[in-house]
Amino acid sequence: MTFGRLIFMAFSRNWLRSFFTFVAIVAAFCLFGALETIRYEREGPSTDQDLIIVQPDGMGTLPPSYEDKILAMKGVQGATGMAGLPVQNVKAPATPLILLGVNAARLRQTFPEMGIAPEVLSRWRSTRIGALSDRRTAQDMGWKVGDRISLPLILGMRTASGDSQLEVILLGLNSAGGPAGSGALLIRYDYLIELFPQNAQLATIYVRPSRASDARSIAERIDLQFRSGPAQTLSAPLYEFRRTAAKDASTILLVIRGALAISFFTMLLIVTNALTQSVRERIGEMAVLEAVGFQHRTIVWMVFAEGLVLFVFGAALGLVLASVGFSFEIAGMRSDLEVLPLHTMLLGGAYALVCALIAALLPWRELAHLRVAEALGRL
Repeated sequence: MTFGRLIFMAFSRNWLRSFFTFVAIVAAFCLFGALETIRYEREGPSTDQDLIIVQPDGMGTLPPSYEDKILAMKGVQGATGMAGLPVQNVKAPATPLILLGVNAARLRQTFPEMGIAPEVLSRWRSTRIGALSDRRTAQDMGWKVGDRISLPLILGMRTASGDSQLEVILLGLNSAGGPAGSGALLIRYDYLIELFPQNAQLATIYVRPSRASDARSIAERIDLQFRSGPAQTLSAPLYEFRRTAAKDASTILLVIRGALAISFFTMLLIVTNALTQSVRERIGEMAVLEAVGFQHRTIVWMVFAEGLVLFVFGAALGLVLASVGFSFEIAGMRSDLEVLPLHTMLLGGAYALVCALIAALLPWRELAHLRVAEALGRL
């Protein structure tokens, strides 16, 4: 009788118990895949750590002239101002789309990580109503490059000409980075101001220093330069904003770890109990196997193999379900990644192996006291 057949017979002995044990593993690793991916994306490395964010110091906006003045400062590689406007989202009315007016000529220099091709920027500069979208938003909205898109304005808003909607042409797609991130549409700043002259101010200016090490000093120089200007600024490197956000998110991280710990602890109890019960029910059969020539360590490792099969297939299915959940945004799950990161999958595999070892400890203890003659007498 082969090793694999023995494992299959162990599962088939009580299909219902095996099924619910498997479901517990799938549920735990599905939760692990979702929460670990969220944590990894929040704490993972970023390509824009050297960016400087310039905001108004208090309520208000920034004059467009600040963009040119900052760009003229020594050590500044790029500077792009941004003005935002919400519009209706016909696919998800509860979540508005955000239009961001930016200077098309300076975008690539400030945000090289967006991956915008030079020919796309060239078309954008010559197309007044041109727009760019991140790939995820375009997929969600059903947009394709070249589409002419009508965007209804928020109730009560009108353009300078009295229209309740505006038109854009989607010229290209970019990676989910830069000022847009995911869920925003980039349009030309001059087109936005043409439609809404009252918005002729900047909400934020993103600054790319020539050297990442100069980010803090340049932020200080920007605030010093505009201290006596029409609008004072509050500037800081992006990593400082993220550091503050990370402190604020410590409670969320604690909840994530607590949820995972409870989920895995419950799963281990269920699996350990199922394996132990299975071994007790088959103690006579295992004694027969040992009596006909199977080595004791082979029987011991067979129990571990049963747990490992459950955990490997359960973890794989759980991680696949988590990935599908992100793809279809089930229960609000959203990630800029199309599949779970390699980090999550490798960590899930390691956890599956460790859990299989832990779950096999109690059944191994039962087998350690196996006496062949006594067990045969129970048959």
